[in-house]
Amino acid sequence: MVRAAGLKVRLVDRPFPQPLGYRSAADVWSRQLRWARLRRASFFAYFLPEALSGGVLPMIALACIAPAVGLPPLLSVAALAAAWYGREMLLAAAAGWHLPALYPLFGLARDLLLPFLFVGALHGDDFVWRGNEMQVERMRPRGMMALVRPRLNEIAPVARRRLRALRARMS
Repeated sequence: MVRAAGLKVRLVDRPFPQPLGYRSAADVWSRQLRWARLRRASFFAYFLPEALSGGVLPMIALACIAPAVGLPPLLSVAALAAAWYGREMLLAAAAGWHLPALYPLFGLARDLLLPFLFVGALHGDDFVWRGNEMQVERMRPRGMMALVRPRLNEIAPVARRRLRALRARMS
């Protein structure tokens, strides 16, 4: 669709800093809720598993299962939390992102708030963007798939041939 509009698609090879400036906790929550509602409206089947994301549910499950297998629950959960958030920290460090010392606590707080974000995204279509009251319906392109589907039918056979050729070259 971008190319059909006469524009070029350009991708970067890695994330880069975006100087957003100071954001209050309310600003961050509003942005996360806006994006969650847009994901819900646009990709509902992919949005639903988000309810299970984060490290809190695995930690709760481990706390319940640990005594049954003879492990100390608190120590087991602490070890899982260290592994979970430690790997996040390693990935953030490898990407060159800002990594505060309290990152594990921030990650835990984020994961504890995920269920509230999920429920907030399910209830309501309104949000505030740059001080303007908006609704998800105004942000979603109408009939997007009707425009994309015919083009996908043209592209799919070519993409399959290219993928097969790439696999053949790699093997």
